[in-house]
Amino acid sequence: MAQPQLRWPIPGTLCGAALSFVSAGTVLVACRSTGPPTTDVTDAAAPAQRDATALEQDAALTEQRPAPTQDDQAPKVPAPPTKLHRIGETASTDDYRFRVEHIKHCETEPYFRPRPGNVKLGVEVKVDSTAATAVMINPFYAWVRDSHGRSYYFTLAGCEPTLRATRLEPEETAAGWLTFEVPESANDLELSYGPPTAKGAPPQVRFSLRRD
Repeated sequence: MAQPQLRWPIPGTLCGAALSFVSAGTVLVACRSTGPPTTDVTDAAAPAQRDATALEQDAALTEQRPAPTQDDQAPKVPAPPTKLHRIGETASTDDYRFRVEHIKHCETEPYFRPRPGNVKLGVEVKVDSTAATAVMINPFYAWVRDSHGRSYYFTLAGCEPTLRATRLEPEETAAGWLTFEVPESANDLELSYGPPTAKGAPPQVRFSLRRD
């Protein structure tokens, strides 16, 4: 048999306390307000106040934002592509000279052999520092790209001696081999090299690895 439900009207000021002591399953509490009506913070004036505040914040941010300079407004012109050098030529930048001496397939220990269908391609290079400050040299600054746009990066196991990672002081020279594992069928391979310099953006040099 269902138990009767009791409804007790309780003033609004005591409603919260009453609810904490009365079980909702047995007694239904009806709250009624006995005080003056309160103003809802989400009344009609609130959206207008929020819009005015947002406009004031946008205006403050606009005043703090620096005005665009003539350089900012000028169209960005991409840098021209660097010249594609051939084996035996020397590429010169403001900071160093780079030369590809020879290329060959590298002989390695059995456990360093390339995957089936690939070869270890060795590129012998020479780097001369021409900068007034030191230039960082590292074999990992070099990569090879094929005619399909696929890139191949330096691998440690290959032709020796490897180009060492070092700091070239003015007028110093570094030389050694860069090794890349590439597909045996890859065509029109290009070597790119670009160490970071004191000017920020690395001046990149490019070489065709095709034998003439």
